[in-house]
Amino acid sequence: MITTSVLSFDKDEFFTYPMPFQNEVVINGKPAENYYLKLFDLHGKLIQEVSFTYKVTLQTSDLTTGFYVANITSGNRTAQIKLLKID
Repeated sequence: MITTSVLSFDKDEFFTYPMPFQNEVVINGKPAENYYLKLFDLHGKLIQEVSFTYKVTLQTSDLTTGFYVANITSGNRTAQIKLLKID
């Protein structure tokens, strides 16, 4: 039998700014970590996906105003960050 587990990141692992955001949003993780990010709208539609190490800047000028969810994974750890786009 194979047992797998999913762990959550510490709540202080990521720093996101500005919040709310307009044309871009920056997400910082820990140095020397490799992350995979998927950005979804509230309907579950995949908007962007990107791999990054430590820091990523998402260009968001083409997104409509509203809430988005960033799912971030690294190994067997996962985080979900709620983001707000304004005009």
